[in-house]
Amino acid sequence: RAFYSKTFRVQYVDQEVDLQDACLFRFERNAKVRSDSCYLALELLFAEYNSTDYAMRKEYPSQEDFEMVSLKWLTINKFKAGHGSGFYPSTFDDSHFCLLDVMIHF
Repeated sequence: RAFYSKTFRVQYVDQEVDLQDACLFRFERNAKVRSDSCYLALELLFAEYNSTDYAMRKEYPSQEDFEMVSLKWLTINKFKAGHGSGFYPSTFDDSHFCLLDVMIHF
């Protein structure tokens, strides 16, 4: 399953965008699996949309126009449904510095 946040235009360095997005996933796993860890992939997507496009009031790129430029894996340890929550501030890499605050309830 996948969830896509709102699209926003990066205009300058140190720009902050408050997404306030939430999503709900149902997670099922095999009862025979002994691991108490769960993994979540966070993908940073990019599509070109420059100031000329903005000035000409072009539409934002569609979902198909975006490409993944970075990937971050979160490991949720001691995962047991109904028994916790966690705050995971996540960054991607040195080339794509951004901070994504992830709150997970399980």
